[in-house]
Amino acid sequence: MNTTNNVQSVIHVLLKGDFVSSKDVSEKILEIEGKDVPPQSVSSILSKLGKSSKSPFGTLLLKKKKGGTFFYKLKKEALELTDAQAYGLSLKRGPEKFDSVYDEDTPAVFADFEKVHQTQKMKISYCSNSALDLGINGR
Repeated sequence: MNTTNNVQSVIHVLLKGDFVSSKDVSEKILEIEGKDVPPQSVSSILSKLGKSSKSPFGTLLLKKKKGGTFFYKLKKEALELTDAQAYGLSLKRGPEKFDSVYDEDTPAVFADFEKVHQTQKMKISYCSNSALDLGINGR
């Protein structure tokens, strides 16, 4: 795999479908790509990827805590995505962003996640607008 950044490397490991810790991901990246990414950096990347408010990718990532360690795994539906599609879901903007353009090679499940993400954004927007209408937050 020819990656250009650490986020792509982390996503590539997640697409294997196993529950992994930051340390596991760091070790796999070293094994697969020969690139040393410290577990602390992986942890930071996983934390950002897991925020569904930031991108649709967050809706695909499961997070469980065992002891003092977090373990991450992609939902089975996400395993249908290619590395490029999964990475594109993690982006807010840019030419590599995987958006709502579908073709026959796009996993059907992605459309469902896009709908859920859009619905979440609409609910947040609705709540914010309702708060403004009610004069909450000093307005």
